Amino acid sequence: MVVSSVKSSLLSLTKFVHSPREILIFLNNILYEEVKEQKFVSILLCMFESGKGVLKYSSAGHERILIYRTDQTGIPEVEIVKSGGVVLGVIPVVESFLEENTLFLRKGDKVLLYTDGVTEARNSQGEFFGISRLKESFQKYATLPIKEVVHNVHQEIKSFISMQKPYDDITLVGIEKT
Repeated sequence: MVVSSVKSSLLSLTKFVHSPREILIFLNNILYEEVKEQKFVSILLCMFESGKGVLKYSSAGHERILIYRTDQTGIPEVEIVKSGGVVLGVIPVVESFLEENTLFLRKGDKVLLYTDGVTEARNSQGEFFGISRLKESFQKYATLPIKEVVHNVHQEIKSFISMQKPYDDITLVGIEKT
């Protein structure tokens, strides 16, 4: 029920609100009033203007963003970008906990978004895949087209957990500035 409520609210809100932070504030109000079952939602809401290379985002307790780009010295690297915020649906007023940030992407930059099921994926020894392995995997495949990056990183996660059943969803989303 919570997922369908979030999905329908997002579809409606994005039609007339163009700020990720403002959408999350509206969404929190809806969730706090409608979902009284001690449930919460972590979400990273992004709006990408591909022509301008502008990625606006706001996070409500979601995982960090990974971005592959060339630094000032011309060396390509994967950077971990902060997200933060507070999960939605728990407290009535979230304005002071949510920020809106902007990333300016240049040609060739790639962004990797992921759920906590990725970093919390465990192998048979109980080890987490973690942010370090994710960053390393992203770096390894980052020169490929983004669709292949996502596929290969997903394959590495599956290989890492082997026969273990995932404890949570494993979702990866890639963005590439062309």
